[in-house]
Amino acid sequence: MKLLPFLQLIRWKNLVILATALLVIKYGFINVFTDESALNNLQFVLFLCSILLIAAAGYIINDIYDIETDTINKPSKVFIGTVLSINQAYNFYFLFNIIGVILGFLVVNFLQKPIFSSIYIIGSFVLYYYSTTLKRMPVIGNFVVAFFISFTLITLAYFDLILVHNTDNLGFHYLLFELIFEFSIFAFMINFIREIVKDLEDIEGDNYLQMKTLPILIGIKYSKVFIEFLSLLLIIALTYFVISYLQFNSIIFYYFLIFIAFPLFYFCIKLYYSETKSDFNFLSKILKVCMLSGIIAIIFISLSIKNVI
Repeated sequence: MKLLPFLQLIRWKNLVILATALLVIKYGFINVFTDESALNNLQFVLFLCSILLIAAAGYIINDIYDIETDTINKPSKVFIGTVLSINQAYNFYFLFNIIGVILGFLVVNFLQKPIFSSIYIIGSFVLYYYSTTLKRMPVIGNFVVAFFISFTLITLAYFDLILVHNTDNLGFHYLLFELIFEFSIFAFMINFIREIVKDLEDIEGDNYLQMKTLPILIGIKYSKVFIEFLSLLLIIALTYFVISYLQFNSIIFYYFLIFIAFPLFYFCIKLYYSETKSDFNFLSKILKVCMLSGIIAIIFISLSIKNVI
């Protein structure tokens, strides 16, 4: 088995972005403001590995059920049946899920909240159900993927800040949790928009197999209008957040303007003229850059707030 195709199968770039987001939230935000977080370094590593393994398993099962559509939409990226047999892919899927759930179970037991082990089991099941059923439904499939990513960020914040024993700073922890929750909404919106853009990119194969994605149901034109609306809504919400929380720091405002707002405005303009598969693929990459810029912004925001409290 070749390593690079396997890494592409589990979407290593997406996993790196997810891992970076979790690392930044933990060490670039939570640990900047409090010494009383619930997860120590080892427990956080276990949490991180559990999330990445379950997410990787989700990508594998998705590709198993997408062999036919991927053969049409992106034939150069079909790895199951070429690099890996279907049986091997299933073996990796089950192995990653089992290890991921076990690691998650260890984390919640460290926190003395074993009931939360259900989060990992339900998450694994939802990703499976998405691949087999939900992704063929308009909007719902897009929502599930975006929600999984944002919920991962919320889960880390809840575990690390709220499930703390013997602290007098729980009120402050709730404030930090609220800020991370608001970032998770940004992550949800960016990924939700990106999932619909990917449906535009894959419309040929999805249409051939009679899938009911949003672009197939309402057409490319109205799907683009819907995406434009969501993108402008996101820009307005981000502007309100920056002005409300960070008006004391112009550096953050200009960072937001240059690395998040301008790319999103460019995305909206480019979307209006986009028609081809390569156009939509480029738009997807712009959104990924915006997500990375948002992650980096967390560090600047935490340092800026730290300087004034």
